[in-house]
Amino acid sequence: YSLETKKVPNAIIAINLDVLEKIIKIVGPIEIPEYKIRVDSKNIGSVMQDTIQQNNFPGSTAKKDLLLKILNQLVLKSHSDKAKSFEVIKLLPSLLEEKNILISFDNESLQKVFRANGYSSNLTDLRERKKNTSHDFLYVNEANIGVNKVNEFVKREIKYDATVTPEGIKSNLQIILNNESTKDNYKTYMQIAVPKGSKIEGIKINNIAQKISPAITDQRVYEARGFSEPTTLEVEEYDIKSNTIFAFIVTIAKSQKSLIEISYSNGAEVSLSTIFGYSLKYIKQPGTSPYNSTTSIYFPENYSPNGKNYKSKSNHISETKEITKDFDLNLELIENSTKN
Repeated sequence: YSLETKKVPNAIIAINLDVLEKIIKIVGPIEIPEYKIRVDSKNIGSVMQDTIQQNNFPGSTAKKDLLLKILNQLVLKSHSDKAKSFEVIKLLPSLLEEKNILISFDNESLQKVFRANGYSSNLTDLRERKKNTSHDFLYVNEANIGVNKVNEFVKREIKYDATVTPEGIKSNLQIILNNESTKDNYKTYMQIAVPKGSKIEGIKINNIAQKISPAITDQRVYEARGFSEPTTLEVEEYDIKSNTIFAFIVTIAKSQKSLIEISYSNGAEVSLSTIFGYSLKYIKQPGTSPYNSTTSIYFPENYSPNGKNYKSKSNHISETKEITKDFDLNLELIENSTKN
């Protein structure tokens, strides 16, 4: 935007399809005479999809033009009815918490307020660092790199196991992606943010162990004449501040479900003591619809969980919840001899 217009925006507000659907459901269907279409909360996804696919060529502005017309109509309709305008305003807090709306300001003091409340896509970890506590971190990001709008048809589920040992934490992450589209494949670039210093031990796709190689990211190499694409799974690993990122591409065929499983040695430090804490910061990807996540924490047999009414006959606790926003899981472990 800045390169094209020579202007620097003071703020950027990003919204996703859920926002449009919920607002249209309140204000009612809108007419777009230029396209001879009537848009409602149920068909807006397919209208966007069809418009993009029918006008897909280099330099096409079809997507931007249609979105602008829809947004203009929504503003006009909501402003003309105070009751509906109030209903839209009441939606904003939940849309922000669920990261269906993201806001970025060039004013850092103003941005800090939004960052502290989780209203930005920033991965800054604001947890207080406590003594004798392992600070785990998990963020799964999917980026659709196919020319389609298949995201609307992708359902997901996350399962995360962390095994605490005196030597460190062993982590196993399972990402289940179900592509319910009957027309399009879901080709996604996955980025997984974990504690800095984490190392991949293995990746399986649909229970098949993958042969891994470092990702070729130099365009002079992969665009060179005669370049042959590796048959291995290319994985890029890099650090950003307090996180290590694992990144790779995976494709889920239309009407298919895939299980992606990543095992890694966790970079979060472990210092077992009489009272030991485990803290997980889980970041929800902006724009994703609610999905289920199961987190299981395994700990040494001579420890027991304390507080939060955790009851476990074996040496682990599990928590399943619907993910609509970021969440923290905090566990205090007490050595059995001390607890008794």
